[in-house]
Amino acid sequence: MQDEPADVGCNRSAGTIELPASMDTLVLDYGAVAIWAWDLDSMVWNEDFPQDGALAQREFTIHRLGFPHAFELCLEPGRYLVRAILDLNHNGWICEPGELWGATEYIHPAADSDDLQIVLDNVLSANDGCLGENTIPQD
Repeated sequence: MQDEPADVGCNRSAGTIELPASMDTLVLDYGAVAIWAWDLDSMVWNEDFPQDGALAQREFTIHRLGFPHAFELCLEPGRYLVRAILDLNHNGWICEPGELWGATEYIHPAADSDDLQIVLDNVLSANDGCLGENTIPQD
């Protein structure tokens, strides 16, 4: 009798989202964070802002999260650009000027999950060309 192959399921990758030390000490009611993972070779940039590409995964975290915040992505082995944006004003929309964002390049699978760390240390401007997205789940 042969053993049946185990259902491997999703190839998970763990990471953390961090705030700069100057902001992490404040007591804030944090908004949701949107996370995108794009195939690195397909990336479209608007100067320094990672704008678009072949999307491997997109997700939103819950509202009122604390930092550092752990998250997981389900990815095929490969090279990715992972971007996160914080809904700082709590209005349910991502990509508005003034909101915090960060991004990192990531090779999956990595030997150390610390490789997937995103620091929200940039501020969106109107020139970044980030398309607004609703962070509230739609039924």
